[in-house]
Amino acid sequence: MYPEIGQLLMNRGYSVAYEVPPHLGSARSVDVVGIRPRKRVAVTVEAKQGHYSQVMRQASVRLFISDFVYVSFPSDYAHFVLERRYSDLKAKGIGLICVDGEAEELLPAKQSLYVDNARRIDLINMAKISR
Repeated sequence: MYPEIGQLLMNRGYSVAYEVPPHLGSARSVDVVGIRPRKRVAVTVEAKQGHYSQVMRQASVRLFISDFVYVSFPSDYAHFVLERRYSDLKAKGIGLICVDGEAEELLPAKQSLYVDNARRIDLINMAKISR
């Protein structure tokens, strides 16, 4: 799913990196990161085959390091999540991407109110290294 998600972000003008640690020494990596370095904007996507609760825990943490946060699932599961968890995603400002041959945004992410500038810059720098 990563290449399809990456293509969606590239089509929107982002440089893309995969499996990016949010800072040096971090054991947990971000599945897909889109950056616009000059504007200091970062988008993170946590992609899973299922496991809504697990991916939401990860995505909630990403609200502190990136401007926009998405979760992504295969198409059938993503539509199930949209139907069942729409209000939860909307309340947190987390967007939803489905992947079925190509990636499609089902719910746009809202700009994070919690992003810490220093942590975002760390992520952007790590994404530059990972590419």
